[in-house]
Order: sequence, then C-alpha cells, then structure tokens
Amino acid sequence: MELNNPFYRLPEKTSFEAWRAAVPAGFVFSVKASRYLTHLRRLRAPSAPLDRLLRRLRPLGPTLGPVLFQLPPQFQANSARLRTS
Repeated sequence: MELNNPFYRLPEKTSFEAWRAAVPAGFVFSVKASRYLTHLRRLRAPSAPLDRLLRRLRPLGPTLGPVLFQLPPQFQANSARLRTS
C-alpha cells in the first residue's frame, strides 16, 4: 500500500505507529516522500529534510518498503545534483 499522505504533509510519528499496528505480518508500505524535497527544494540540500522524513518513518519498522520520490513533470535530469545531494 502506498502512503501518499507524507507527500503533502509529514504525519506525526504516532500516525506511522498506528498504521503499522493496523496491518498483518508481512504487510509492506511504500511511502511517497515529501514534495518539500522534490517540488519546493528541487532536491537541493536534502540532508536535513530527508533525515526528518526517515526518522518519522522509523516506527514502520519491517513494514517499511520503498520510499518513492515523485519529481515535478518539468524537472530536467541533472546528474550532478543527484551526485552531490
């Protein structure tokens, strides 16, 4: 299941805890990363916001699967930015 909520607003740690508690063993969530990282910051200086996101996701434990990064449609490929980010 994809958690789309974090794309728009990063939920509190308690929300992630509740989601984990509500699913059976073996369930996996994919989480869409915050648009703050991709649309507003445009992948520039991602360390602090990415660390914040990953700390919030920690309560998902073994139910955490892939973290998805949706880039804006007009975003051009920039391999130098990806290497330095």
